[in-house]
Amino acid sequence: MHFFFEGYKNTFQRVLVHILFWLAYLSFYSMLVSIPSELTFFTLLLRTLYFLPVDIVVTYILIYGLLPFLIQKKYLLFTFLLLIVGFATLVLNQAIAYYIYLPKYYPENYEVFVEKYSFWHFDYFISLVGSLSVAFFASAIKLLKLWVRERQQKSILQMQNLQSEMALLKYQMNPHFIFNMLNNIDSLITIDPSKASESIMKLSEIMRYVLYEATADFVALNKEVNYLRNFISLHELKVGKQFIQFTDEIGQTSRLVAPMLFIPLVENAIKHGDKKAQQPGIKIRLFETDSSLCFEVQNQISRHEINKDALGGIGLPNLKRRLELLYPDSHHFTTEVSGSTYTAKICLQ
Repeated sequence: MHFFFEGYKNTFQRVLVHILFWLAYLSFYSMLVSIPSELTFFTLLLRTLYFLPVDIVVTYILIYGLLPFLIQKKYLLFTFLLLIVGFATLVLNQAIAYYIYLPKYYPENYEVFVEKYSFWHFDYFISLVGSLSVAFFASAIKLLKLWVRERQQKSILQMQNLQSEMALLKYQMNPHFIFNMLNNIDSLITIDPSKASESIMKLSEIMRYVLYEATADFVALNKEVNYLRNFISLHELKVGKQFIQFTDEIGQTSRLVAPMLFIPLVENAIKHGDKKAQQPGIKIRLFETDSSLCFEVQNQISRHEINKDALGGIGLPNLKRRLELLYPDSHHFTTEVSGSTYTAKICLQ
């Protein structure tokens, strides 16, 4: 029944569904009327066929002619046209009953009926309820389909917007990361060519991860940790092996995490950290608490940096937005300055 809300694939499917709808209506209406009647179900089914054309015409006029005015909030025009359709329904049903139905099924009483009642002597309940009830029911189905389809379209559009925003955020982060790495390698070329060569190899491993692994929405936590180790190792070639301390308390796990989610905290610590601080100047810790996965980065900052916004650049603002998109209501991101120590922590539930 997915086509019910998503639309028909072809004309044949549309016609088939409409035919089935009218057959179901005929059966239900005849069964409902036959309960208090002495007539059989099939007899009433045949008699109902006389009024079916009016039901069909009124239903499609309401769905395809009048509903658009209701959707466009043209309420006065919709009401005026609905009154006209209602009056036309009365006249058509009365004409069928007066000139076709009664002479055929009640010939012995027809002459008496004609003498006693004129054509304009309506039985409003019978003339209106059958035709308008099915028309209103079909219109309700149409409105439900339009409402569901609109919700689906809004959901798809929202998802596309989020995907576009996520792609833009990743695009913004990658050049920022590459720019920092190339600056580091450039500074090593003249100082220590062998270390520069080693840096290039590390960078190639990192880029392999960025190009082939980080394109997914989520990756294995172990792969993200390996990426962090390579990233830290690359920076250690410049700042020394003792300056950055990385403690992984998780070990092997099957847990998934959004790619490149933790790296902005490390980049921020390297950028704003006090390069003259006592080793280790940067402490990185990956651990679990209760049901949360936490990543914490601490770095020493100079007095000059304390008076500045420690969240400079585009890395951490992008990180905040990614957390809002990927972990809505299931993340906790905090930053704190205590003395000369700056701490940033992400916890994912």
